[in-house]
This record gives sequence, C-alpha cells and structure tokens, in this order.
Amino acid sequence: IPAGDRRELLLRKWSLPLLAVLAKGDRRFADFPVLLPGLSPRALALALRDLEDSGLVDRRVGEGRPPSVRYSAGTRAADLVDRIGALATRLD
Repeated sequence: IPAGDRRELLLRKWSLPLLAVLAKGDRRFADFPVLLPGLSPRALALALRDLEDSGLVDRRVGEGRPPSVRYSAGTRAADLVDRIGALATRLD
C-alpha cells in the first residue's frame, strides 16, 4: 500500500479503534460492537474489509456449522499494533 493510502485508511473513524482492539487479541465480528459502542454492523464490515485488503487485518474462517470467523492483526500491522497496544495499555 502506498504511504498516502495507508495514512488515509488509518485516519478513517474506526480503523485505529479496531486495530487497538485487535492489539489485545483475536476477535469475532460480534465482539466489536460490544467493545466499540456506536459502531454499526455496516461500518464494521466496511472497515474490516478495507483493513483486510490492506493487509493490516487477517480474517480466518473456521470449519463447522455455522463457520466461525475470527479477525486478527495482520502481518503488515505488527509494528503498528505493537505501538497501538502500548498506547492502549497506558490509557487503561
């Protein structure tokens, strides 16, 4: 991702809060609205898709009925998530 596109993505309303949540571990789709009040399912889906497309978030679909979907910080987000995690720890 070009630096300008990455910067624009990170400045979107829910990108950093989502990455901050993922800094603390994997999450299911239903976990996010509980942890981030005011986040609509549509905004969540769009933000996760954009973060996934950029390589900042990984999406894993487990086997089973119904399939379980989990989100985690992607390999491209490792340094960024470490910094966000340190900041989140200070804010807790």
